[in-house]
Amino acid sequence: MSVVLLSIKPKYGKAILNQVKKFELRKCVGKPIRSGDLIIMYFTSPVKAVFGYFIAGRVYIEHPEVLKLIMSKVENTGIDEEDWSYVENYPKAMAIEVINPKPCRPVSLEKLRQLGITPPMSYMFLKYDKARQLVRECIVEPY
Repeated sequence: MSVVLLSIKPKYGKAILNQVKKFELRKCVGKPIRSGDLIIMYFTSPVKAVFGYFIAGRVYIEHPEVLKLIMSKVENTGIDEEDWSYVENYPKAMAIEVINPKPCRPVSLEKLRQLGITPPMSYMFLKYDKARQLVRECIVEPY
C-alpha cells in the first residue's frame, strides 16, 4: 500500500466525503494509483487544507472514451461532464473507486509546508517518512 496526496476541488472532496461521488477521475500521468492505496485529499483554494481520506478500490486505466463506456455500466459514479472534459484530450485516464471515505483533522497548507510537503497539481506518492508524519497529523483513528 502506498500513501497518495491528491489535490481536489473542495466541491468534489465534499461529494466524496458525503458518499455522492463514488469514483474520482484523473489524467493518468506517471505512476498510477493502485487498489488498496491510501488517498489523502488536499482541498484546494479557498480551503487549502487536508480534509479527508479514502482507500482506492477498483482502479481503471484506459483511453477516456473506453473509460467512459466502462463507467456508464457502473451505477452512481458521481462523475459528471466537467470531469470528462478534464481528461478528454489525454491518451489515458484513471477512474479510482472511493472506498470508506472519512473526514480527518484538517491540516493546513502552512502545516504541510512545515512537514516539507508541497501539494501537487494532481496527485503524488509520499515517501514513507512524509506519509507517516501526515497520517499522524490528520488521521485520528486507524484506517
